[in-house]
Amino acid sequence: MLPFYAQFDQALPPCIYVACSGGRDSLVLLDSLCQLSRQLNVPLQVLHVNHRLQVISDDWQQQVEAFCMARGLACVSLTLDWQADRVGQVVGQVNEQTARQARYQALANWLDTHHTAAAPPVLVLAHHADDHAETFLLNLCQGTGLRGLVGMRAVRVQHEFGLPLLLWRPLLTISRATISAYADAKALPYVDDPTNVGTHNRRAWLRAQVLPLLKAEFGGWLDNITRTSANLADAEYIVNAQAEQDLAACLLTGDAADWTPTQSRLDIAQVTVLPLPRVRALLRLWLAYGQPYAPPQQVITQIIALLGLAEQSPLSVQSQIHWQGVTVRRYQMTLYRLDAHYASEHAHWADSTRVQAAVAAMLATLTPKPDFYPMFSLRRPHAGERFRRQGKSFHEPLKKLCQRLAIASWQRDLLWVIEHDGQARALWLPQRLIWLAA
Repeated sequence: MLPFYAQFDQALPPCIYVACSGGRDSLVLLDSLCQLSRQLNVPLQVLHVNHRLQVISDDWQQQVEAFCMARGLACVSLTLDWQADRVGQVVGQVNEQTARQARYQALANWLDTHHTAAAPPVLVLAHHADDHAETFLLNLCQGTGLRGLVGMRAVRVQHEFGLPLLLWRPLLTISRATISAYADAKALPYVDDPTNVGTHNRRAWLRAQVLPLLKAEFGGWLDNITRTSANLADAEYIVNAQAEQDLAACLLTGDAADWTPTQSRLDIAQVTVLPLPRVRALLRLWLAYGQPYAPPQQVITQIIALLGLAEQSPLSVQSQIHWQGVTVRRYQMTLYRLDAHYASEHAHWADSTRVQAAVAAMLATLTPKPDFYPMFSLRRPHAGERFRRQGKSFHEPLKKLCQRLAIASWQRDLLWVIEHDGQARALWLPQRLIWLAA
């Protein structure tokens, strides 16, 4: 058995799920886990994803199922249907990244249905040290930050596919050569993926054309990259710890503007006093929440310009910045992050029936209750309408009132007028009442 269990510092799960393609790496992993499973008395559940992208895909599935049957292992095969599940995908045009996304989504969907324990399921993957080094080099050449250079981690929780998955990569410090020697010594019946040979994609090209040169010139190249990546992981930890402190200091929470979890706000006055490197780190952390990848430098640069921290013509500064379903907007001295669900949440409050119920519930909690409760009606503000707030001696246009109360321009179509006997008594926004003079 390969000596990797010491890497797993989590509580022992009731079941270990193993992703197995039938290739050399995953069969070596599965064989080692069989021994570990017996020692720890933890059952294994093997999950195979048939991508149906190659002529021999069904043969791989049958071989994995036969391997598991011979060892008394539970095995489930998940078959991807590209036409049904991914409209517009042509099998011949599916790239490595698309196949990876589809594979993880299929695994997450199955686990969401069948995993019943409270803790996230532990999904074991067969990535090894050479895979990690290849990812490091690819990310380096494509341009990346610390997160990309740190690359894969031995243990981490992934939230990308709806269900939290605790990914465990026990082979991450073990070389391809060691894994191959293990497979040959035990005569494991693995299959060779033809996409690993040739130069048809960047990883295969790197493996065929570049790595042999590195091995010839730098004998310890693999250990050196592994050590460098570990050092960068320490640096990333320090940067993120500072960014978390800065984010906590700049985040606006706990007032009436916090009407939806799909929105997050930063105090621009607090952000702009920070040194620019810390601003960039803070923005990366803020934007990356709930996302599988860190935002690219271009997006961070655009937000820096929106904050007024870059020497850039005002005409070239974008008023809205979009990335991965997230929209970043500025209003006055507040920076807003609106996630992909904000639009549907916004549309929810266009329904007068929902608003009527929400207003009634809000008024019912007040002590004392307003004199018009529960007899009130709702309407939208009229164009050019003026209002006098409670305690004020003057009327003002709705636009001016919203500016005074820092109601962002894109939130104003959420406003409703609460009326009683034909008189406007209050303005309503989600979680907020603005009282008007009677």
